[in-house]
Amino acid sequence: ICGIVIRDGSRAEIINNHFEEIQYIQGAILVENSFPIFKDNSGQDNALNGIYLLGNISEDWRLFQNDENFPYIIGQLNILASTTLTIDAGLIIKFIEFGKISVNGTLKAIGQEDKKIIFTSAADEQYGGKTDNAFVGPDIYHWDQIYFSPSSENSILEHAVFRYAANPHTLGFHFSDGAVCLENSPTTQIIDCHFENMEKGIRIEESCPRIERISFSNVDCLYNRGTVCYDFYDEICLI
Repeated sequence: ICGIVIRDGSRAEIINNHFEEIQYIQGAILVENSFPIFKDNSGQDNALNGIYLLGNISEDWRLFQNDENFPYIIGQLNILASTTLTIDAGLIIKFIEFGKISVNGTLKAIGQEDKKIIFTSAADEQYGGKTDNAFVGPDIYHWDQIYFSPSSENSILEHAVFRYAANPHTLGFHFSDGAVCLENSPTTQIIDCHFENMEKGIRIEESCPRIERISFSNVDCLYNRGTVCYDFYDEICLI
């Protein structure tokens, strides 16, 4: 049984609905290359319990709050240049294995001290409940990263938590590119964020962004440039 499939640039409004026992592997709701409004939806006992997003974001789009156990789920999502994706405070964003957000435009993920934005694996049940009903554990699979390209501008990650990210790109290749990878993206800001349970936290190439008050737990490599890991950001960039 398929739930709702939204494609072709739709701006449908999906508000105050409940989704149950939908066994479609790409979620109770699938969104591809579209920009709908979701508010106050809930779900349970679905094969992938949440709103599955993939494709290109070519128009400004805002993700609103639904039930905390009905999260947004990312496959491969690409924010195009001159386009902004805004993620509301308190949202839980989950990723399938190797899931990734590529930012060529702008990402605004601004949480609050008591309403942090969570970026984590769809297999992580600590946030957002049981999302991937095919997952049996015990080892939680990792998603890939949020990547900021040289064309990205004025992005902000604030009061966010990153868990179980930085999956190596190729089997047998040890090092990942980090949960957040910035390639010559000096206008990006990462403030009051926490990284946990991953191999590598933040990778920086070329220009230095604004990075302040970052904490880590169970992260092997906190900051990375090239092949070198650093414990402190000011070892890479003078603040």
